[in-house]
Amino acid sequence: MLRVTGRILLIHSHEIVTRSNDKFEVVDLVIKKQMNKKMRSIQFEVMGKLIKELSKYRKGDKIAVWFYIDAKSNNKKWYNTLRAVEIEKPNVIQKQKQEYELNFTEYDE
Repeated sequence: MLRVTGRILLIHSHEIVTRSNDKFEVVDLVIKKQMNKKMRSIQFEVMGKLIKELSKYRKGDKIAVWFYIDAKSNNKKWYNTLRAVEIEKPNVIQKQKQEYELNFTEYDE
């Protein structure tokens, strides 16, 4: 899984999918992040229980999104979808990162 942080630009419910008498909602989550001195927009698909978690956040909130990349082929072209797996506030990540962060100064001689 991969992780990216950014600010929420858009949360948009766009589709209700029906499969085998089961319905589920698909929500677009778009965050903005500065990369290489340019502001970029990154779109994720959010499904299932994660939609309820997403309802805690608002436009402009800084979040971290854990995701995986799903690729599909259509007419000899490939399309990628970023599927969100977990969403959290970045300050939670900072605490965890400090616990597992290596101190390379201990190894320098």
